[in-house]
Amino acid sequence: MILHSGQSDDEIDDQLKNSKDLIEKNLGECKYFSYPNGRIKDISHGALMSVKKNKYHLGLTTVPGDVENRVNPFIIPRLFPHNDIESFKFTLNTSFRHNDKYYRWCSSF
Repeated sequence: MILHSGQSDDEIDDQLKNSKDLIEKNLGECKYFSYPNGRIKDISHGALMSVKKNKYHLGLTTVPGDVENRVNPFIIPRLFPHNDIESFKFTLNTSFRHNDKYYRWCSSF
């Protein structure tokens, strides 16, 4: 399940609904969705709409970027884990600042 533009909106919607139903049946409430692979090319407009339709509160991507007011809650950027805290701090302070490609992509929805 990649949820890309090669899949029909109905197929994407069925995948999201069925997986959420299974998770909630076996584990409890499921509020958040993490896009498989999570890259810009892996998230179609239909996938984003289905995440909204299936009442997820947030959708998480693997696209690096800052989480700030202009971020769409259904395509939130993600920070990647690091082996040590100093590398993580450095990444927080430098690497993901102002990812214009991400924000242009967000505004296309």
